[in-house]
Amino acid sequence: MPRVTPEARARLEDTRRAQILAAAARVFARRGYDRATVAEIARVARLSEGSIYNYFRGKEDLLVHIPTRFIQPILLPLLQQAPALGDADDLEQLLLAFASGIVREVPARARFLKVFLSALPSLSPAARKKYMEVLPIYAAGVLEGVLRRGVRRGLLRRDLNPVIAARIFPGMLLVFVLMQEVLLGRRLVPYPYDEVVREAVQIFLYGRAVGRQRAAPAPWGSGGAERSPAEMSPAQMSPAEVSPQGRHRPPRWILRLLLLLLLAGGTWAGVVSLRNGRGEGDVLTASGTIEASQVSVASKVPGRILRLHAAEGDAVRVGVPLVTIEGRELQAQLDQ
Repeated sequence: MPRVTPEARARLEDTRRAQILAAAARVFARRGYDRATVAEIARVARLSEGSIYNYFRGKEDLLVHIPTRFIQPILLPLLQQAPALGDADDLEQLLLAFASGIVREVPARARFLKVFLSALPSLSPAARKKYMEVLPIYAAGVLEGVLRRGVRRGLLRRDLNPVIAARIFPGMLLVFVLMQEVLLGRRLVPYPYDEVVREAVQIFLYGRAVGRQRAAPAPWGSGGAERSPAEMSPAQMSPAEVSPQGRHRPPRWILRLLLLLLLAGGTWAGVVSLRNGRGEGDVLTASGTIEASQVSVASKVPGRILRLHAAEGDAVRVGVPLVTIEGRELQAQLDQ
């Protein structure tokens, strides 16, 4: 039998993980997180249920790893083209490609993202921590590296805080697209996404203020002194610093849109809160018959599991064996 090289084994494992995550995403989108089972995911993936557990610990682990499949096409331009970053046009094209990936992937995954956002608050602290590591922290770190490179090459202001900027820029688009495609299911702003992307990149890189002159900034983190509003003319102040007499009132439709977004966000947060029930620190004390979507079962004795007698989602009764555990370790303890 030919020997499998480590590289070939790694490729096979990556392929298998992608196959399982693709199946899990379809099942979660169709059935919802609570009703989905590992057994059904295995059937869709055309694998045995045991094969799933060779790569993932369970349903929670699957859920938090699925978004990594969506983020890779979005981050690919940053990972491939950032080392060759030359001038301002290169940086603008790089951010356009990154932003286009966001508005392309989110609508395509809307059904799954609805399930994911509703299930996220109810995940265990360990699962939420894992999600933060594999997606938000990693993605922000990639963009942060690009922005730091832009600062070093003089393409961005020296006082730019790349940590904050790397989270603000994708947030501009994510909130916008999630609200339209996932939370509300319809578009509030009648403009194509390529136009939205261009506007977001232009605002992020160049701003949209007219006639404003900015004093030469001190490098970020240098503790440089800031000019007070009393020392600045209205043209040099930010919109928040200009007096009401000198400020143009925004159009009423903008105010209405902002109010609608706030109301929709609050409503969705309330629905998620009601669906997910109690917080982590709450303890429920009850007696009688209790229904639960998930029950953790732990053995009092150590040992390797030889056989599972019940699959996830199966109905079980008191006294019915759930697993068969190898007894050599237990016997050794008894012999002592």
